[in-house]
Amino acid sequence: MVGSVTQYQLKPKQDQVSIRIHIKPEYAGLVSKQSRFWNVSGIKASADLSGVKVQTESLLSVVQGGITFDTPALSEANRPADNEDTFTLYADYEAAQRGVQATITFRPPESLEPGKTKVMFKGFEVGLVQSVEFSEDDASVTAEVSFHPEAEPYLTTATRFWLVKPEVSLKGVSALETLVTGNQIAMEMKKADKAEPSRSFTALKEAPKVDYSRPGLHLKLESAELSSVSRGTPVLYRQVQVGEVQAVSLSRSRNSVIADITIEPEYAALVNDHSRFWKASGIAVSGSITNLKVRAESLTSIVQGGIAFYNPDQGSGKKIRNGHVFNLYDDYDLARENGVAVRIRLPGSQGLEEGTLIKYQGFTVGEVKRIELNPDLSGVTAHALIRKYPRKFAVQGSQFWLVHPTIGITGASNLDTLLKGQYLEVQPGDGDARYDFVALSAPAPVTKPNTGLNVVLKSPRLASIREGLRVYYRDIVVGSVTGYELGPMADEVLVYVNIEPPYDVLVRPGTRFWNASGVNIDVGLFSGASIKTESLESILAGGISFATPETRQSTAPVQNGEVFTLYSEANEEWLRWKPRISLK
Repeated sequence: MVGSVTQYQLKPKQDQVSIRIHIKPEYAGLVSKQSRFWNVSGIKASADLSGVKVQTESLLSVVQGGITFDTPALSEANRPADNEDTFTLYADYEAAQRGVQATITFRPPESLEPGKTKVMFKGFEVGLVQSVEFSEDDASVTAEVSFHPEAEPYLTTATRFWLVKPEVSLKGVSALETLVTGNQIAMEMKKADKAEPSRSFTALKEAPKVDYSRPGLHLKLESAELSSVSRGTPVLYRQVQVGEVQAVSLSRSRNSVIADITIEPEYAALVNDHSRFWKASGIAVSGSITNLKVRAESLTSIVQGGIAFYNPDQGSGKKIRNGHVFNLYDDYDLARENGVAVRIRLPGSQGLEEGTLIKYQGFTVGEVKRIELNPDLSGVTAHALIRKYPRKFAVQGSQFWLVHPTIGITGASNLDTLLKGQYLEVQPGDGDARYDFVALSAPAPVTKPNTGLNVVLKSPRLASIREGLRVYYRDIVVGSVTGYELGPMADEVLVYVNIEPPYDVLVRPGTRFWNASGVNIDVGLFSGASIKTESLESILAGGISFATPETRQSTAPVQNGEVFTLYSEANEEWLRWKPRISLK
């Protein structure tokens, strides 16, 4: 105790109380012209969803009340107090806080609560909204903010503010901490050579875009989706924060999401071209009842989300530059695997399971790691790893489909899956990186095999044509159907055919193709019945036949991609053609 109240009385207008106090001589030097006094009588408590706050000075003040004060450092502008100086007695400590006053205008108006809405800078509270005032047309609201004195040097024309509030969707909750503490005002300084002090600001309508002038290593992380990842999400290395997310946006192809992150300069050397990033949000639980594994990066990442990374081969990675793109894995287990993670959506599991292989022309290039049911029950999503040549398969244009055994009266296919199980076939694309795919319901048409001659047959209907259907020349198998699809205008069917070497020279500009499937029966009243068929095999399995005329214009072979008409039946004249063509 440094003094006491000696007298109090109502002022003449009886709207205020005048209190006279005496400071002991040995403590008189503690009071200056800028000292602030406040009432500390009893206990003051306030509570909300963010917690309970209790204020009291001492046990004596709780019992009989009291007044306390503080004094800033003495200076020319802050001289010692004189006898009979007058001071304001504030109601409590918060009202007496010696803050730096500034205003922030929000257009359109936002939900701000005086005394509760905080201003945050890098996770620290630097200010508090004292009051709010709407404009005459209600188009904006201006908040008067009291900033901590330590924040005064940062209040310049280069400083930016925006409101952070929780966003709840089916994908998760962003800015989760504000569900508890309420809306917050975020503060950020933008690098500027000629920034001047300012006390009036206009808030941004949304968080600012990536600031590449900020010191550190700027990277991009790509994933199919980024639930619980937003601006300010911490980036962790060995559970220590070494950076943060600056922005989240859709990729140019709109097929994935990009998180722009910044690694602080002192930690930039930790990242190399072998680094692997994963979503470290929440708690990961795996294993069985007898071997349960629980993994969490940090308490912060459990509450507000996070991204973590590690280096599988210490010291072997190469240094990277700003703008390097990494794949962002869904969890730690996928990140530690060798390969690129992709997600493949299917209408149903169809026998798909963990460990199902992904193949390309018989060679294993990846495998399914886990399968989960889609939230809307529309199908399943297979989380897989492409281990070999991911830059060929994890790209735009790649196609996946499930291969399973097919048995019918015309034959059987994919019988190896009866013994080895079903697998996913992949056809490579040639676009930009992509990590989210929708599986085809049927095999993709192979329009251009690497060997032989590839031609296109136009037909009004598909009829009994299917992939793998044989192509005949004089009842000898010389090729097969590799695929089919509707034409660009959907008025015809395009059938893709591959003629194997050395028979590719048999196809010339005047060649005629026809459907040789089944039996053609022509019945006339006087002519009787005429039955035509290519062979017993074509009756059962179907096929396509062709013939080439003996003319000079047909001497030159055709090129890949040549288009022919597929006739429904053969002309008698075509069957009599017998050109001499060397197969050597």
